[in-house]
Amino acid sequence: MGKEKDYKYGIKDRNYINIELEDFLEMNYQGLSEQELARELGISSKEVNKLKQELQKDYQ
Repeated sequence: MGKEKDYKYGIKDRNYINIELEDFLEMNYQGLSEQELARELGISSKEVNKLKQELQKDYQ
């Protein structure tokens, strides 16, 4: 079998990355770009985008 990838975050399987949600929300509210958020949190900008989309779905 092939080697499974170890993803930090996946919307489908709900494996969450280890960040403080309050920190993410505060920095997002301050207007940081996806790249800036990713750099501060130590994750990829793609993961930041997924988190933003997931939060938007949850709070609509």
